[in-house]
Amino acid sequence: MFKISFTPQRRDETLTIEKTDGNRLRINGEVFNFDTLNDGDIIPLGEIPCEWIRSPVERKDAVINVTILLPYSVSRIGVEPPEPIVVEDNGLIVLPSLDPDFNEELPDVDA
Repeated sequence: MFKISFTPQRRDETLTIEKTDGNRLRINGEVFNFDTLNDGDIIPLGEIPCEWIRSPVERKDAVINVTILLPYSVSRIGVEPPEPIVVEDNGLIVLPSLDPDFNEELPDVDA
């Protein structure tokens, strides 16, 4: 099981994450295998060759904790990180969106 936290960053690249068999994440097509990470183990930031991983990776109480860069395309001030997500099942992970919904009605502002 993974607990994925996010740190937002303005960038044009897209991100796809998939949980595959065992304790593996496929991040933009590249597979990272955490099967050998035992409870209490920590992989320091920078030891995993992936620019998207933005924290040490730690297994605690059978949960692998990782922070991943979450890109957004519209420049805004004060972007807050979304709540972490817990991933148990294999498959493509639905990522939170930080971009505004342009179909949403904007409030009227009187000048």
